[in-house]
Amino acid sequence: MQFKRFSEADLLIYISIKKVISLLYLLLKLKRKKTYLLIIVIFFSSLGFIFCSNYMLKLFFSKKIWAHKINTVDRLNKAKTEFKGLELDVVFYNDSNYFDVNHPPTPSTNLSLKSYLSNHDKAISNQYWIDFKNLNNSNKKESSNHIIRLISEYKIEKSKIIVESTEPLPLKQFSNNSLKTAYYLPSNLRKIDSNHLRTELNRIQENITNHKPSYISSDYRNYLILKERFPKYKKLFWFTGYGSTNIFVARFFLWNILLDDNVDVLLIPFNE
Repeated sequence: MQFKRFSEADLLIYISIKKVISLLYLLLKLKRKKTYLLIIVIFFSSLGFIFCSNYMLKLFFSKKIWAHKINTVDRLNKAKTEFKGLELDVVFYNDSNYFDVNHPPTPSTNLSLKSYLSNHDKAISNQYWIDFKNLNNSNKKESSNHIIRLISEYKIEKSKIIVESTEPLPLKQFSNNSLKTAYYLPSNLRKIDSNHLRTELNRIQENITNHKPSYISSDYRNYLILKERFPKYKKLFWFTGYGSTNIFVARFFLWNILLDDNVDVLLIPFNE
């Protein structure tokens, strides 16, 4: 039997919850008015914690929350017991028929996709979101066949693989091999003026109609745009940090994304 390894953050949350319960018990012994006031304060503080905690997102939406940028074997082995799914970045070298696990321009560590997937644990049976950084028409066939061979070798079900690319036409090669695909949309949709946005969304719609990817994928801040334009289409999103976005606005987006039945995955940072 495997036991889950709890992080320091998990233990801190557990201890905090125990302290809150103990405090509530003590408050019940105080005079009624003071008790009610303090319970209200604690209640809203707890709501704030639930609203702002990635731990609570994982607790409530364990199937939808996947780990972002798991590009080393060390991170893979640490994250695979905490998340149902893992996202990794790959570059394919056609001349050597080789997948490198790496996110350019970060220097390569010479980790092959073969070596990476050899660490797949059948007992845990993670799912994988493969962000294919250089998919094109000249490498679509070889790269697709390569992934099919690897998942067959390591006995990974096709249904547990999502291949993502900004190029919907060659992505169709993976769909033809019964793999799930994700059409990676521009991250800056929310920043485009209304006229150019309309043109861009029409282009996206045309690509979806012609190439039929399993999902569309984008930055979480584009959620409202994509929900309005493609309300019934299956979606994937990523959250890599707050940046300049107000924390409460960001959390509003994240909770709405996770409550949407047409969103299957939200990537969040994995902090070791």
